[in-house]
Amino acid sequence: MDNKTKEIVELEEAARRIRESTAKLPVVKMGLDVLSNETLAEDILAAMDQPPFSRSPLDGYAFRGEDSAGAVRKNPVYLNMIDKICAGEEKQLVVHKGEAVRLMTGARIPEGADTVIRQEDTDYGKERVALYRSLKPYDNYCFQGEDFKKGTLLFRKGSTLNFAAIGVLAGNGMQEVSVVRKPEVAVVSTGDELQSPGEPLEPGKIYDCNRYLLLSRLRELGIHCWGVQVRDDSYAVTGELRRQLGRADAVITTGGVSVGEKDVMKDVLQKLEAEILFYGVKMKPGMPTKFALVCGKPVLALSGNPFAALAAFELLGRPMLNALMSSDWLELRRTNAILKNGFGKSSPVRRLIRGKYKDGSVWNPSGNSSGQIASLAECNCLIDLPAGSGPVAPGSKVELLSF
Repeated sequence: MDNKTKEIVELEEAARRIRESTAKLPVVKMGLDVLSNETLAEDILAAMDQPPFSRSPLDGYAFRGEDSAGAVRKNPVYLNMIDKICAGEEKQLVVHKGEAVRLMTGARIPEGADTVIRQEDTDYGKERVALYRSLKPYDNYCFQGEDFKKGTLLFRKGSTLNFAAIGVLAGNGMQEVSVVRKPEVAVVSTGDELQSPGEPLEPGKIYDCNRYLLLSRLRELGIHCWGVQVRDDSYAVTGELRRQLGRADAVITTGGVSVGEKDVMKDVLQKLEAEILFYGVKMKPGMPTKFALVCGKPVLALSGNPFAALAAFELLGRPMLNALMSSDWLELRRTNAILKNGFGKSSPVRRLIRGKYKDGSVWNPSGNSSGQIASLAECNCLIDLPAGSGPVAPGSKVELLSF
């Protein structure tokens, strides 16, 4: 254990150390039917033209565009019908001058035809069709490869595969791709005072909200996770962390990070022979947040106060998860907003307060103590107040981080 065991760093430095020290998870093959925001581990080239043939974008009739010259409703142009093609059908047809083919949306446009008229601009003819509009060649014509051509780079290695990207991969005929798998995370809540929800509450006890708060947040972010509760005993916590590190890719703890008699995480990290990257962060709440590596696996130790735990998770847990996935899709979005109701306290150190953002304005809900939980339900951002700033007047511009 080196001097980092007592080092308190700026928030940006803490995030940098997390990103640079956390090892990327292995690459695996996954089917498109189970993908959800994984990080692509290979470049993807188009295996085919998309669409793979020239097709109709609507229900109508295909013909040579020049044949519709002068057509109006009072003086239509008539063409002879030679066949009908539905989407998915393959017919070897050639459309000659004065001829038309009935087409359904998505059907291949036959050879010789270069225009499609929507059916509403015809008499819906079956043997002979009347055209009520004049069109130019290639009106209503979807060209083969107009979306992308075979060999086009569709996605670079490192891209996040959201729903739209997965749709493109499916359209490219792919069944599976190589991705960095998502992490499996254990949440360990510590404290003799904790009881699980549903149990009769004993005198002096509180319900363990942090475990459920963090587990729910991780699941919202698409991370597989589970939680356990352990008493404030350094040997018990050490043993539990060893068990969880044998199963999980990362462990998040809550409680036991300060300097009280029952704050056991310092002793636990020593017992685990952890490499401590920082021992605290210059921010309020969440100053006692710690980060360490145990046998190469990340351990993020958060405060036992609910808002402090949530704020530190959003600011430092996300970079940890991104590093594991070799991704940036969990990065918080920074923006500016007008603080409608102000904030009456000075901020000797950097302060994060809960906020509710909407349409360029942000409100600071009542109940800002790091141990208060009710106002968290209204919170969708963190308001970032710089160190050394005074009270913030209503109507002031502030910087915030949106969840």
